[in-house]
Amino acid sequence: MAHGRGVALETEEAFGSAEQYCAPGIVLHIDAENFDFHVTAALGYRASDMRFALAMAKKHGLALPAEDDHEPELQEDGSVRLYLIPAVES
Repeated sequence: MAHGRGVALETEEAFGSAEQYCAPGIVLHIDAENFDFHVTAALGYRASDMRFALAMAKKHGLALPAEDDHEPELQEDGSVRLYLIPAVES
């Protein structure tokens, strides 16, 4: 979806029980069956695309953990992986 602030995560692909939502430089991976939730960001990703990825994660009930709980992971290809956790509503 183009709206002047980047491309929303429109592409949804099913990988077994997992779903992936993609935007340029960003992939949101949701695999509830294996409790594997993360965002992978390639070098040069746009901040607006990351905001959309995190908004999509929030719609799925996911959030970033506290900074002290889990460090981002540098991947071999230079991308960064941020793990997500189920959000707790108070």
